[in-house]
Amino acid sequence: IIFEYKGKIYMTTRGRFVSPTGLIAQKMLDAYVTENDWAKNYNPEETILVEIIIPETKVHLHYEGFNDFILIGSTNRETLADYDFTNLTMISERLHLPLVRKWRGKSLEELKKMLKDRSIKNQEGFVVRFHGGLRSKFKFESYIGLMVQSKLSYTYLMQRKISGNLERMISTLPEEIYAIALQMVEKLNLTIAEKLEPKEKWQKLYLLIPEEDCTDYYKSICRKYVKTFYK
Repeated sequence: IIFEYKGKIYMTTRGRFVSPTGLIAQKMLDAYVTENDWAKNYNPEETILVEIIIPETKVHLHYEGFNDFILIGSTNRETLADYDFTNLTMISERLHLPLVRKWRGKSLEELKKMLKDRSIKNQEGFVVRFHGGLRSKFKFESYIGLMVQSKLSYTYLMQRKISGNLERMISTLPEEIYAIALQMVEKLNLTIAEKLEPKEKWQKLYLLIPEEDCTDYYKSICRKYVKTFYK
């Protein structure tokens, strides 16, 4: 989030000014302000939203040396107007900020069909801005699979089962990782199916991971899992 305060332009990310990413981004922003004459071109009534693309923020994707801000939105802090793509284009040109690409498809169904194409790699997805200003994220199946793979653990599987979206999430995994996930799920199911008291079941779940990894948090998830699906 980029904004003006008492004549200076600041950036905050995740609500903080001094996060590691925020400190790097502020230095980038200071350079932008100087090199592109933001003192003249920046409208202090505008709050600018950018994606920060730097190696320190890489999550699953490779941007091949790209280091910059990408303009993704802007709001007028006086009127609260949420600027559309036409206005963002003008802000991009005025501030010399790279602008997010706009998808030229015709329907949500067309978009959703494309997102299921697992041959598309190294792409996260889209943010859909509806007419009223509501925004929703739509991510590629291949990207969700990378997310799930990075989190794959008994803790994650139990949480997804409790939330009711286990099958949906693990179905995004690559075939060989999906097979591993199914084996882990089977161990959880077998424990629940055994004719044991709840305490005995969650104690068996404790044994699924190395003793040094069996934290109080993991144990709390095991107990919640057993209480949710106790038979």
